[in-house]
Amino acid sequence: MLHHGRFDPSVQRLGKPFRAGGGAARRAGFAVGARRDKGLIPEMPMAMAKRLLIVDDDAHICDFARKVAEGAGFEVVTASTHEDFLDAYDRLDPTVILLDLVMPQVDGIGVLQILADRQSRARVLIMSGYHPELLRSGSRLGQGYDLEMRGTLHKPFGVADPRDALNAVANEEEA
Repeated sequence: MLHHGRFDPSVQRLGKPFRAGGGAARRAGFAVGARRDKGLIPEMPMAMAKRLLIVDDDAHICDFARKVAEGAGFEVVTASTHEDFLDAYDRLDPTVILLDLVMPQVDGIGVLQILADRQSRARVLIMSGYHPELLRSGSRLGQGYDLEMRGTLHKPFGVADPRDALNAVANEEEA
């Protein structure tokens, strides 16, 4: 559970993320490739790919959301700065972006503008620990930029909120 920006592993019992060591992934017909973060994950065909870019300056949030997303079958890359975001966006070509609105230097509103300028078709989930009106305003702004806004998450959150939001977006992609 995240509380005041801190991850307490004793509160949640996250399942082990899938690590491809060959076995099951190769038997299932997936090519096994190096993940851009740590470890290995299977590479999925483009039509089925679930690629998540998490953008947050809080390393605890990034790590927590990464574990939840990997458990839901996403390939995950995290970015904590504007420069990391630009590099990760170009490398990953994300299908989903989980974006914090309040960050130093270039905040989430600035990132929404960048996504609009690039005509991004990634589905966007925004998050913040500030007043819920900030989330509503950010969502409206993203819609005004013609971005694929798909929901909001208010911090602190447990496993269920991001997992359910990511599963809903993934199910939408498969439909």
